Amino acid sequence: MTRMDRSPRTRRTTASSLQLLLALLLAAGCGPEAPLPGMEDPIGPAGDGDCSEPGSCPEEGREIFANGSQVQLPGTQGILKYTRVVTIGDAKNITRIYFLIHGDGNSDYGSSTEDDRLAMAKHLAPGEGAIVAYPVSSKSLWPDFENGQNGKLLLAMYRALEKTTGSAHVRFEQFSLSGGGRVNHALLRLIDEKYPSDPDVREFVDDHLRGIHDGDSLCYSIAAMRERYIKAIQRLPKARFCFIHNTSGKMSYVHGHHNTIAKTVGGKTYPFGGSLTLENGRLRFWSAATHWTAWKGQFEKVFFGTSWGEESEPAPTPPTPPTPTPPEPTPGSAWIGEACSSGAACASGLCLTSAQDTSFPGGSCSDPCSKLCPDQPGSPTTFCVSFDAASGLFSGSQGHCFARCDTKAHPGSGCRAGYACAKLPRHNEPGVKRNVCVPTAPTSGRDPFSGSSLQPEPADAEGDLPNPEASSNLEGGCAVAPVAGLPPLSLLLLLGLALGLRRPRR
Repeated sequence: MTRMDRSPRTRRTTASSLQLLLALLLAAGCGPEAPLPGMEDPIGPAGDGDCSEPGSCPEEGREIFANGSQVQLPGTQGILKYTRVVTIGDAKNITRIYFLIHGDGNSDYGSSTEDDRLAMAKHLAPGEGAIVAYPVSSKSLWPDFENGQNGKLLLAMYRALEKTTGSAHVRFEQFSLSGGGRVNHALLRLIDEKYPSDPDVREFVDDHLRGIHDGDSLCYSIAAMRERYIKAIQRLPKARFCFIHNTSGKMSYVHGHHNTIAKTVGGKTYPFGGSLTLENGRLRFWSAATHWTAWKGQFEKVFFGTSWGEESEPAPTPPTPPTPTPPEPTPGSAWIGEACSSGAACASGLCLTSAQDTSFPGGSCSDPCSKLCPDQPGSPTTFCVSFDAASGLFSGSQGHCFARCDTKAHPGSGCRAGYACAKLPRHNEPGVKRNVCVPTAPTSGRDPFSGSSLQPEPADAEGDLPNPEASSNLEGGCAVAPVAGLPPLSLLLLLGLALGLRRPRR
């Protein structure tokens, strides 16, 4: 058999075609998650941990734990892009390690929180140092920590950093923002399930763990995470816990879950936007103006503060006759779109009933929104639409969260009895429309869409019947909307185009 070599021209044609194929596959979302050499994206937002500052990225051969370097800790490949490791104080005497967990995206906030680290450094004793580590997820929403999995990985990451200190007496604390609460949940689940039987976990908890802190992040696997917080508080007297909610109107339900924890472990509650300190500062609850500032700007107060003006436990006083006050309702567990009789039954604290001009058969849990809404695994995806709770009309400047149609949860129509599936635009983003469950019968006989520019369209098979999205779409926190890929037919056409190579001449 005669061996036939391809000519240089044929090899060039094949290489060009393969390059085209690779580009098409990458455009279709079929390429590797990590960028190809020479095609890397900047790390984090521009000017925020993107190696733009001199000395912010390690050179080849440089010590791996050099200050500000990007470290691939053992076992984190494919789960974390890297961990940004920054030291404050005396780097030769590290006594503390802090994990700062970002929110739903995968941003490196090492640069944008430099002022927070400077404030922390002021509290270190002379000759004392600390490691401030920023794990950066390789994917949005921290999926590798969903439902509290991979707690052992967090312990391994701590052990790797602890080893570099040369000390067996290093304290550890973790502080999460928004969807980073999944990483907090992983730590809590590890303690809950492994503390009694695993000597390594028990040594870590007893001798090193000194704090788990929540920055507006109790928003995934809510019931399980809340219960594990309560167990950890009761089991770990050496650890401190801080809970911060924001007052901007986004994710307002988080305060309700923080309040449940306070009531369960301390028998006290505090108002939305208020604060509370229990057990001489071991447990602290307070608020911030925005979702972002429930984490950014809070490091000093979380890790070193005990008296920033929160409401403290009162000193013992002679007993006085109590003033009867109605008990504050404990938030329920019903999710958006589920039945309710009052706000106490809803996780959000808001129940739409027949009190408005539009009747909501059996009641429907909702939540105010400006554009996006929280989601909960196992429940239909939610959607923010224009709805005026006072008039019961689907119009106006107010936004409320409704359940999207989901035939998996509600076979047939995709909605509960008394509700119909209609296509509506998103509040403050009318170009985006989704199938939403809306009530069918106004009590006053008035059409809930009357006099409104907002008119429903017939529902279509937009892809959310049933709901395929495993993630959520919280604004600024606890989720981003997934990006859909190309349909299979388009992929086949693109592959066929790329593989249309010229046959070499013989």
